[in-house]
Amino acid sequence: MQILEINSANDKDALKMASEALHIAIDDITVQLHKKGSGGFLGMGSKNPSTYRVFAIKDKTPVDAVMKGAIISVTEKMGYGVEVHGIEKNDEGKTYIQMSSEHAGYVIGKKGKTLEAIQFIVNLIVQQFLGEPPKILLDIENYRDRRAKYLTDIAIKIASAVKKTRRSKLLEPLNPYERRIIHMALQEDEDIVTESEGMGVYKRVRIKLKQGDPKEMTDDAVIPEDNFNQFPDDLPDNEFDEKQPDHNDSFFSHDKSGEEQPMR
Repeated sequence: MQILEINSANDKDALKMASEALHIAIDDITVQLHKKGSGGFLGMGSKNPSTYRVFAIKDKTPVDAVMKGAIISVTEKMGYGVEVHGIEKNDEGKTYIQMSSEHAGYVIGKKGKTLEAIQFIVNLIVQQFLGEPPKILLDIENYRDRRAKYLTDIAIKIASAVKKTRRSKLLEPLNPYERRIIHMALQEDEDIVTESEGMGVYKRVRIKLKQGDPKEMTDDAVIPEDNFNQFPDDLPDNEFDEKQPDHNDSFFSHDKSGEEQPMR
């Protein structure tokens, strides 16, 4: 299975470069010429290097090398250079991979959507090698920690607003990792309960009172996903300063049912 592309003068150098990039032995991978390089005019001048594809060997190439190769390949195709610094597996079977890049803001994207897309593709590539889902979670420049704190702060402040107004609030669609952050942030609150709603990977989290009015809880206006944006863009372009929102009623509008919905 292909995990990397290397530009080199010959296959020997390609093997050496690939093994150094993936931090593995030369015998753990194979290379194959993909595109032969070309010389200058009439054989003179500079020569463009050949392109070699690097392949993993089943039951021999370390899984960490396959993961690293997949990350490098995907991000290079996007035009961004990324370095992989650490690969750790936790007790839940998830693999956390920490990266860095001078283009980190672009790799993360608006609300982390680009990072999520890269993570999805890398998981698919590694799954082909393993034969089972690898459960890889990518992080870059500690974005996940900052995002977790950001979402935790939002959850606590919105829960406070729910107690004051006695109206539940429905958050924008979040991925499973971010939904878990919301649930964990409020699990010790004796007055609040959180519930995931919706279908598919991205679901919305409802924050409501445990002893709320049943009639109020059942009235819920359906708003299309792309009609609101509750959380501000925390990483515009390649900047790292997250914008902290003012958690007041400007985030929500009341519909006729009494349910508070995010404003457009």
